[in-house]
Amino acid sequence: MAEFGPAKRLDSASHLTATGAIMGTPYYMLCNRGKARWMKGDLAESEADLDRALELAPQMAWAPLLRAKVRRDRGNPDGARADLDRAVAFDPGLAGGWVDRGLDRQGRGALPGARADFDAAVRAAPDDPEGYQARGGLRPAEGDARGALADVT
Repeated sequence: MAEFGPAKRLDSASHLTATGAIMGTPYYMLCNRGKARWMKGDLAESEADLDRALELAPQMAWAPLLRAKVRRDRGNPDGARADLDRAVAFDPGLAGGWVDRGLDRQGRGALPGARADFDAAVRAAPDDPEGYQARGGLRPAEGDARGALADVT
């Protein structure tokens, strides 16, 4: 009977790397590993995974949405904005893409664009509170306290 040593605990990025070595390097594995690396602070490795995912499936929205966060954290706001634009163009039904782009616009003071993105998030996923919460956070700057209350309750 074979003997096995003590189990070695892998962090999620290492686990996904091991899985990829067995199963190839499909789009979702690269996105998941890129996200895990981003969450660990391994930004260069994360961006490389997401770049590769985009090479494999340039029409998919998840990789640019994740890469936008990485690029933002690496100090590349223009690259992040381009990725957010790409994500919502590829999948207009992805509410998180609209919310992330709206939050970027709101942070830059582009309130009408932010509002349009938050409205698009609500239309894309009317049962998801994320779009309502983001829009509710913007409404006070628009002078609409009642609308803010309606969105967040």
